[in-house]
Amino acid sequence: MATRISSRELVRYGQLALAQPGQTAQEYDRLVREQEKAARAFEKAGAKTTHWREKLSVEDTEAALAQAQALENSVLRFINPAW
Repeated sequence: MATRISSRELVRYGQLALAQPGQTAQEYDRLVREQEKAARAFEKAGAKTTHWREKLSVEDTEAALAQAQALENSVLRFINPAW
């Protein structure tokens, strides 16, 4: 019984040449576009923090996001001391 393997898995393991003819270039192009899109999003996010003197740690970022999500729908959020 044959197992179907995605082109993404072939790329991950460096075996893209095993993909079906015609699929190789299309799948590779899609993966390249996906990676370029992720790289642009990363650069854009980084550009927003260029003037920060101290960047937030992962823990601080998660805590700030949780706090913002908890308070964003409150009518009286502007008088909350935690905000």
